[in-house]
Amino acid sequence: MTLADALRALKAERRERELAETRLRSAEEQLRTPLSALVALLDLLRVNGAEAKRAGVIERLRLNADLMGSLLDDISTFAQLEDANLRLSEGPISPTMLLLQVKEQMQQLARDKGLELAVVDGDPLPAAVLGDAAKILQMLVRLVGNAIKFTSTGTVSLRAFRPNAERPDEITYEVSDTGIGIPEADQPRVFERYFRGQTESLGIGLGLSICRDVVHLMGGKIGLESAVGRGTCVYFTLAQPALSGTSPSLLDGQVPRSRLSVPPKDAPQAKVLLVEDDPMNRRLLTRTLEGGGYLVQGVPSAEEALAAVQQGYFDAIVTDISMSGMDGIQLVQTVRAWERRTSRTPTPAVVVTAHVFSEYQEKCRDAGVDVFLAKPINSTALRRALAHLCRPPLRVLVVSDSWDERILLDVCLRLYPAPLEIHAANS
Repeated sequence: MTLADALRALKAERRERELAETRLRSAEEQLRTPLSALVALLDLLRVNGAEAKRAGVIERLRLNADLMGSLLDDISTFAQLEDANLRLSEGPISPTMLLLQVKEQMQQLARDKGLELAVVDGDPLPAAVLGDAAKILQMLVRLVGNAIKFTSTGTVSLRAFRPNAERPDEITYEVSDTGIGIPEADQPRVFERYFRGQTESLGIGLGLSICRDVVHLMGGKIGLESAVGRGTCVYFTLAQPALSGTSPSLLDGQVPRSRLSVPPKDAPQAKVLLVEDDPMNRRLLTRTLEGGGYLVQGVPSAEEALAAVQQGYFDAIVTDISMSGMDGIQLVQTVRAWERRTSRTPTPAVVVTAHVFSEYQEKCRDAGVDVFLAKPINSTALRRALAHLCRPPLRVLVVSDSWDERILLDVCLRLYPAPLEIHAANS
């Protein structure tokens, strides 16, 4: 290598380092913006709780917390994509229920801007198809969030449909808006990393590039159509073969949140062992679970949890991973070994953790964990997981000679606040 080559390499390395530092500063800035709002809103709530509640402060606290969570999700997913460490987790999902879940999750954000968030009826879709519900849900939430951000009046619409009758396994998911639109010159770059266009807005320019990379990982295609002043439509198409005789899992996050916040009134109380070494988090999670109708025994360490399991009966274990001494994964491994030695039925285990990378999820699965939940914990997701684990599903037979009616009844039944095992017959 010549001296000139070495100097060029050093300059290129310096530019890359400066660019990385700029991107990190941008990420920090974007996280500090909703954090500042959270602090101000909490101060208002502390000074005048009743007035703050009337002013909708609690809802805005939640929206800003969700925004921070979304930014962290983008950073985490980006890191996994960079390391080629993002893995798919496919199972039976319902496209219709995914759209309803996105609407439920993003409805308040749209209302705050005076927008309508609509799920548009499309072609009849299978009740269950094969896909990765969590990643499709995240992509749709990102796209709807972008649509709301850049739309001041009108509607944001969600749709799922079959784009080609000759390829019945393909499903297209589409998010359209009546917003500002994207200049034609910018459209080829919108899926590039860190591209933010001409507007000053929250975000670090990763959302659409992550959607592109995840769709490609799934073997699909992504694109958009846009006109300045008329709006934008972003869509992606995936191969999702229909599954017959299979019910989508309630753990895939497909049931609207408000319908699964509490168990049925006549359901027996399930007993949950909560393992959390942080006293404040233990109190908050205890109140969350008790609000969902569960009996909770909280302990501060895995060692105390193991003793409690060996001395009593629990319908489920909810444990943090990072604890001093024995951690949550080791706790589940030890409990599973004890259950095998004593011929006990395995106690369902839910882990909650700030470690969101796939290697931790694999360790959890290998240890015998049933459900993996990333922090910050969504209380509804936790209750939904426990509702599925602690109570056997009700078995329902839907009988109708109309395919449309069977699909409609299937969707309506999935709004019932308890796990269901749904079967269908045409006569």
